[in-house]
Amino acid sequence: MGDAINQAPVSVEQVVRELLQDEDELSEDLLRARNKADAKRLIQAEDQWLAASPLWKFKIDGLLEVPRGFVEAVDRISSTSNEYSDWPAILWGSVMLSIRELLRAKRFAAGEQFLDIMSQMSNSLPSENLSWTPQEELHIHQEVAQALEEFCSGYLRLALFTLHHPHSDIKEVIPPDTISFEVKEEASTRRLRSWCDRLRRYADMSSRGACTRQERPETSSKRIYRPIPVQISEFFQGRDDYLGGIRQGFVQCRDQPAVVSLYGLPGIGKTQLAARYCKEYQVDYDVVLWLKSDTDAKLRESCSNYAVNLSLARADPKGDGTMNCRALMAWLETTDHKWLIVFDNVDDPKVLIDFWPVIGRGNIIVTSRNPYTAESRAREVRFEVAPLDSEDSVLLFYKIIGYDKRSQHSQRMDSLLQDWRGVPLAIDQMGSLIRRRGLNLDKFVEIYSKHTARLLQEGNVYNDYSYSVATTFATQHLDRHGKALLQVMCFLDPDAIPGELIDLGVSRSEGLNGLHEIDYFDGLESLLQRSLIQKVDNTVSVHRLVQQVAYLEMGKETSCKVLDGVLNLLLEAYPRETDGQQMWKDWKMCETYLPHVMFASRRFGEFCPHDKSIYMFERGLHTDAETLLALAQRVCPDDSDSLVVATILFNLAGIRNETNRIPEARDLCLRSLEIRERLLARDDPLLRNTYYSMGIVYMEDNQLDKSLEYNLKSIQIRDTSGNEDAPGMAFAYGNLGLCYRRRGQLDEASQWMEKSEALWRKACGIESDKYAQYVKSGKSTRKSVIKLARLTEGRIAYYLGNLRLDQGRVAEARHFHSVSLNSFSKVAPDHFKTGLCHHKIATFLWREREFDEAVKHLKRAISLLERGFDPKPRLARSTFVLSQVLKEMGHEEEGEQKLAEAEALRRSIITLPTNSADSSPEAFESLIPYFLR
Repeated sequence: MGDAINQAPVSVEQVVRELLQDEDELSEDLLRARNKADAKRLIQAEDQWLAASPLWKFKIDGLLEVPRGFVEAVDRISSTSNEYSDWPAILWGSVMLSIRELLRAKRFAAGEQFLDIMSQMSNSLPSENLSWTPQEELHIHQEVAQALEEFCSGYLRLALFTLHHPHSDIKEVIPPDTISFEVKEEASTRRLRSWCDRLRRYADMSSRGACTRQERPETSSKRIYRPIPVQISEFFQGRDDYLGGIRQGFVQCRDQPAVVSLYGLPGIGKTQLAARYCKEYQVDYDVVLWLKSDTDAKLRESCSNYAVNLSLARADPKGDGTMNCRALMAWLETTDHKWLIVFDNVDDPKVLIDFWPVIGRGNIIVTSRNPYTAESRAREVRFEVAPLDSEDSVLLFYKIIGYDKRSQHSQRMDSLLQDWRGVPLAIDQMGSLIRRRGLNLDKFVEIYSKHTARLLQEGNVYNDYSYSVATTFATQHLDRHGKALLQVMCFLDPDAIPGELIDLGVSRSEGLNGLHEIDYFDGLESLLQRSLIQKVDNTVSVHRLVQQVAYLEMGKETSCKVLDGVLNLLLEAYPRETDGQQMWKDWKMCETYLPHVMFASRRFGEFCPHDKSIYMFERGLHTDAETLLALAQRVCPDDSDSLVVATILFNLAGIRNETNRIPEARDLCLRSLEIRERLLARDDPLLRNTYYSMGIVYMEDNQLDKSLEYNLKSIQIRDTSGNEDAPGMAFAYGNLGLCYRRRGQLDEASQWMEKSEALWRKACGIESDKYAQYVKSGKSTRKSVIKLARLTEGRIAYYLGNLRLDQGRVAEARHFHSVSLNSFSKVAPDHFKTGLCHHKIATFLWREREFDEAVKHLKRAISLLERGFDPKPRLARSTFVLSQVLKEMGHEEEGEQKLAEAEALRRSIITLPTNSADSSPEAFESLIPYFLR
């Protein structure tokens, strides 16, 4: 092999004997090949060996065809008088050496060690004897060298696959733990075939003749010049659609230099993508120029060096760099050679002005973080390089750390991959760290959670990209306005930040983190130019890694200052409960701002979101509402004179009441009432709401006289204040009706509930003037008004249905409950109260012996109730009713099973007292608050 690399004439026998000198460790099949005298017989021996060895029984598509095609193509290109015609022996000998070592080691790492050897061999091939005879000046040494290196790398992968799966067919379904090999081998086969095709194209060109140096006085003999000064990652993953898009963009433009711009987030892989294109398609170009373009000085130096390396007539290694650059531009615009230029990392489009060929037979790729640079230089073909999708992210991660670690995958690792959001730089950096330090994934997750900032500062020492995630996204290069704006975004949900929220903040006299309106637009431009944020219409998003790095850069003092401004802004922007009105009309705004409130709460756990919980309470999001209210309580537990505290307590009482935790609800409501009675005027709508809520709580607590007292107080406030609040009064009338129903005074109950329904319909119902005005107005709140109308009518219909049932008016009762179900299903299909409506309809169907339909509604009820807050009491009741229906249908065994489930659910309830010895329908009904039964 040494003689071969040193270009000394050797025979096939010598090469094979030297390669296979360690005879004791080789199989007899391998030894048979050593006595073959030429490349052709050596290939035949390889055929026989592969066929005879039980380890290599199956053939991967391309395993033998590709080497034959390679040898054939190079033979056609090489001079017929080449005295070193034994070079195929070097090729096949190196393959056999690799296979031998793979058989020894049985792992791919051993094969990796020989890639450098093969690269050296390809670079050491005697170029003067591999030249193209009809065109002496056009040397193909680099083509053969590149092709041989590609071939050897791919062949190693194919050989490894056969070693691991000797009895498989690549076209069969391969087990999950081997799928990664299949992907690699198919890709390798495609690459190898591609190289053979390119070499054949060179051979086919021999009949066309060639231009001589005299015809091109501006160039030297260096007609093939394609260095790529970027290390292409061996773990490059995906991006086939971008490679195809770049290719298509160049094909479409033939009259002038075709331009493709790649832009996007730092670390997203723009440079790697451009380098990959250069490597895969370099055979289509005579010259490839890679120009570092982040500064004018670097770009000028790159152009000058290329002019010298191309030996252009006016280029002078010791002369003026400006003259060299002009010589290069002139040559690019006049030469018949096909060229490709990559302007890499263009921060400022102005640097390209003096280095941009206007005409010529070439293609141009521009990589930049700045989307405006992309647009200015490539209006027709520009691609925003997006993060990898979740599938490619996982494939890249395990390609880096080793597929054997997939068994260690966990939900926590999934969460981290989601946090990195498909940024190849982050995946590569963390993956290489795991590989270097031999970490298992659980240990890595633990370390990452404790030392995130430090790990993000560590780069990958095994590639030529010198920046870590932390330095790539660092904010020190931003202007002060861009930095201040990004700091604000660190405390908001990064996926969809409403522009109107920031507009509100910067329009205030105190501004937002030092930003006023004009500063905001400066900062926005700064961040957009670096692709650190995206803006669609008036919504801004920031990548979570960018946000995390910026957040970690802030000191505690800065963080507290920015947080204070963001919290004040959210408190000002978020819809509030005013004049006792419910918040359904503001659901759209609630849905817009709620993620940012939740994000700020998770970030610090100190946000006081009392108004935000009202929205979630109304939507049935009790778990989130209670979490926020608990946070709020911890913030201000001792401020007994605060109306904020009163609202927190009031909303917590509502949650406790709906989950039948009546003593807790009563105590919370009394504490809220005590504060509001001291601080509010007697005719304040909030006080009226507190009174009728106290009435409901006392009704559930079976203190019916007190319930009636507080309900009447609520109505008295309205009558004495003269405050026209039809929706609020409709609720007060309905709650008074509930109280009379619980007292057994059904006529009075009917009177007040009917009054409630009539008032609501007239004031805000679907047939009201107010409703019609909102629908016609086109206002953004109209959907919320529709929801409010339908939900309230559904709620009133539910109460009336229960009342009519108590009165024995069953048909009317069923009608009202059907109306209630229809209303809830249309606007809140997943609300637990929709599940209660299904339960109620099922009881009517059961009564009418429509068992199959009853079962359907009960199962639907159970599926909805399971999603709710503290669901066990409601689930136990519905499961009990289902058991009784099944038994009446004759499904005794299934009915008993459901009964056991219902009783088990009841036993597991810890939020209210239960009697496990009582399995009567009344016992299960009592698990639910009276007003929801």
